[in-house]
Amino acid sequence: MRLQRKIKTKKYRSRKNKRTLRRKNYRIKKGGEEKETCCMCAKKINSGESLIPRECLMKYGKYRAHKICPECWWGEFAKEDSIHKCPGCEKNIPIKPDPHAGEVIDLTTD
Repeated sequence: MRLQRKIKTKKYRSRKNKRTLRRKNYRIKKGGEEKETCCMCAKKINSGESLIPRECLMKYGKYRAHKICPECWWGEFAKEDSIHKCPGCEKNIPIKPDPHAGEVIDLTTD
């Protein structure tokens, strides 16, 4: 009895994984991922591929921080002898507004 249950759950899980993969591939084909700009080379990259410098991540959070493409990250930024400060902050590239921050509504009455 238990063996049959395990086989059924395995089949269900594999079917479920295939479904989620299909959905994900469809989103990627339709251009569902947002494009970010690399702060070192100004190249457009998918938001899933971008890497964020730690200093900028701690200061501004995931959505507002400067992003770096993998080529620049491993080629220039992550070397041992390089300075690991955020290149976007050093170049004074403006931070984009937080998309998840709502407006503040003043409920006090005068």
